[in-house]
This record gives sequence, C-alpha cells and structure tokens, in this order.
Amino acid sequence: MKNSIWIIIFSIVAAANAEQVKVDNDTPLSTYNHSPIAKFSYHQKLRRLSKIKMDQAKDIARKECNDQIIESQKITHRGQLLYYKITTQHCNIEINALDGAVIKKDIYE
Repeated sequence: MKNSIWIIIFSIVAAANAEQVKVDNDTPLSTYNHSPIAKFSYHQKLRRLSKIKMDQAKDIARKECNDQIIESQKITHRGQLLYYKITTQHCNIEINALDGAVIKKDIYE
C-alpha cells in the first residue's frame, strides 16, 4: 500500500514536469483576416506574448548553428506553442519564444 502511494505521487510529479511551456489556452492565436494591417497586428500580438525577444533568439541560433549568418527569422505558432523559426545557410532552428529552449534543429550541407 505504501509503495503504491509513492508510485502514484512519483508519476504525478513526473507528468507535471514533462509538460511543455505553452501560451495560455484562452489566448487565441489564429487569424483568418489576411489584410496587411491584420497580419501586422497579428505579428505584434505574437511578439508581445513572447518572453524571449528576437535578438535573444538570434543569439541562441548563432550559438547553436556555429555563428552562421542569419538569412531569415519569424515568430509563429503551432497550436498554442509560440516559437521563432530562424534559418541560416546550413541550419534551420526553432526556438521556444517563452523560455528560449531549442525545439528543433536541422543541419544540412
């Protein structure tokens, strides 16, 4: 009995720590209006929600991609996950905009 309680407590703690940092569920990130002003305000909203700024994300990308020159960068989301998508000459990297963690890194020659 005592062991099963400890196993349950351990599994609850492990599940709580495994959750990925996301934007609040009540914050709508999708937009269907494709006018230029709507796109601009949409990207402003995403930048306002991010805790890591674009310059910090660029520094992380340079460090991860061996100081290559950054060709493109943008902030976007997948579901409720807010992230920066940064491209260099030989590397694509996705960085979480809330905590600066590297989500995905693709290196190609």
